[in-house]
Amino acid sequence: MHRLMSPGDILYVEYVDDRETFIALQKGEAPEATRLGALLRKCGFKIVKNWYHPEGGLEGGMKLQAVKV
Repeated sequence: MHRLMSPGDILYVEYVDDRETFIALQKGEAPEATRLGALLRKCGFKIVKNWYHPEGGLEGGMKLQAVKV
């Protein structure tokens, strides 16, 4: 899929089932340093943001926002 994306395209990847990434982010690791972040970088993405803001159920899924470089 990433090969079909153009530079500047945005990808949101949920990590709800990626326990390793979830735990690393909870410990304060930078999104780029997580297992999922490393995989995204390897595929040519720059990690922009971790979208997880506990707001009582209205926050949506836990995901990383990445931009194709």
